[in-house]
Amino acid sequence: MRVLVTGGSGAMGSKFVTELAKGGNDVLYTYLSRDAPVHGGASKSLDVTDKESVSEVVSGFGPDTVLHLAALTNADLCETNPSLADAVNVRGTENIAEACKKAGSRIVFMSSAFVFDGSKPAFSEDDAPRPINQYGRSKLAAERCVEKSGQPFMILRTDLPYRWSPRHVEKNNIMKLIRAFESGEKYREITDWFNTPTLVDDLVTVTNALIGDWEDGTYHVAGPDFVSRYEFASRVASAMGKDPESILGIKSVDLNLPAKRPNVFLRSDKAESKTGIRMRSLDDGIEEVLRQASVERSG
Repeated sequence: MRVLVTGGSGAMGSKFVTELAKGGNDVLYTYLSRDAPVHGGASKSLDVTDKESVSEVVSGFGPDTVLHLAALTNADLCETNPSLADAVNVRGTENIAEACKKAGSRIVFMSSAFVFDGSKPAFSEDDAPRPINQYGRSKLAAERCVEKSGQPFMILRTDLPYRWSPRHVEKNNIMKLIRAFESGEKYREITDWFNTPTLVDDLVTVTNALIGDWEDGTYHVAGPDFVSRYEFASRVASAMGKDPESILGIKSVDLNLPAKRPNVFLRSDKAESKTGIRMRSLDDGIEEVLRQASVERSG
């Protein structure tokens, strides 16, 4: 299978590229400005807001499947610059969808828990999205672009992805925590933001299984635990043998950030039922990340 991965140089994308290549797929990944080395795939610069460039890359590679991960994910930047959020997340996805239609490619679009408002204890794929910030609105609008494309599609919603990754792609929560605890820094973490943390390794495994047994639709692919950012940090500290008391708990209101954050518990029963794969618990995921860290450093 030929797979194009947009945003393939990031923490999530690079794992997809490597694992897809290991599976014998022909993989091309794109990046915007920073071509971090990713094992297993060829790379190409691409600005998804440039319709002509998107068309050229997709038609030139001729992918069976496009895994669209490229996005503006900074919720506060989306809130203060909604035109940029729309350009990247909405029009960029429109460009990808149109190019896929011309090339006859399937679309896998990575969306977010932020399409929901957090008003329920848990959310399934049957619940109506009601975003409360510009990032969530832009991701929901992008979902609609994919649904209306006329191409075979899957929309995957996930939340707080984390993984072990080298420094050049370490933009994920757990790597910041590990670096801080290793250096003995005091760490501040928010007590009233709750997430469904998702081990990227499992996200990739489930996504590959869904692609292999393709059925159009929307799927939630997230971990089984619903915890605060503070609890996440405390569990990482404990697993590393560090004192969780070194973490300073703060309220989100004290940060005066532009974007509201919904507390969303994504339920992944549909994807688990279809694939037979259970996402690892947060504690098991943290253990796996620290195991990979130990292996890489000892090697």
